Amino acid sequence: MLGWSDVVAHQERYEDLRREAERDRLILHELALIERENRLRCRAITWLGGSLVSWGWRLQERYGAELEVPALPEPVAARSVMNDRCHQVGKPC
Repeated sequence: MLGWSDVVAHQERYEDLRREAERDRLILHELALIERENRLRCRAITWLGGSLVSWGWRLQERYGAELEVPALPEPVAARSVMNDRCHQVGKPC
């Protein structure tokens, strides 16, 4: 036969399980909301990126012939500081 302490223990266990299930349900709900927001954000960013590329191509076709982009100068080889100091003083390194 179950004693009063067994009944109380079962009730407490039931309440713990109920709270845990409610917490899990809320977590799943929040995750679903976040997933929906991420999906919407990804669609918006994808649309914006495609629109910018399309706009860029149209601008390049329209104004590309008129613009000349200057060529970048050739990169200068870096010399060590020690070699520069030796040559300035006139001493061989």
